[in-house]
Parts: sequence; structure tokens; C-alpha cells
Amino acid sequence: MFTLFDRPSREHFIDNGKVWCPVRGRDVETDVCAGCRSLEAIDLDGERPCVRCEPGAPRAWLLRRLV
Repeated sequence: MFTLFDRPSREHFIDNGKVWCPVRGRDVETDVCAGCRSLEAIDLDGERPCVRCEPGAPRAWLLRRLV
């Protein structure tokens, strides 16, 4: 059952070389994930290729760049 307080999924499926980035709030090329601090794994061999990440606060990457 869906609730407003469910944690977002850590798996984001790759489609045509792009994946949803919860940190940036948009689709990005998968090579952008390789340099991200939130990255846990990139699974290209599974039935559905995906990227697993554990982002901190949304848009935290922007704050790190401004400081």
C-alpha cells in the first residue's frame, strides 16, 4: 500500500542509457552516476539493468558545489 512516508526506491532502472537521478531530480546519462557520491552499484547484467544509490537530501549536490 502506498503511503506518503514510504522511502523512495534505491533501484533506478536504466532505459536507453539514461536513468532517473533522485539527487538531481531528472534523467541523466548513466556515466554521470559513476562520479556520484550516492552510488552503491550499477547492475548491467541483471534482467533489468539498474543503478542503486542512497542519496542524502535531495539537491544536496548543489549545496556541496556552492560551499
